[in-house]
Amino acid sequence: MHCTNTTTWRKTESDYIIIEDVDEVYAKALELGLTVLYELADQPYGIRDFSVEGPDKIPVAVGREVR
Repeated sequence: MHCTNTTTWRKTESDYIIIEDVDEVYAKALELGLTVLYELADQPYGIRDFSVEGPDKIPVAVGREVR
């Protein structure tokens, strides 16, 4: 797992986590009832990702490279 931290989301901090099985983590996020900010999708720039609201209200994006 690789984590990065950015400061470009809604003028606040956000985190980005790179993992292998993004589909499994997305299903778990839905199961847990997390607030989804954008749904799982393949992005035109080669990433499959989604974003949820973290417990501290900071967005957390999770994704992987599309092969």
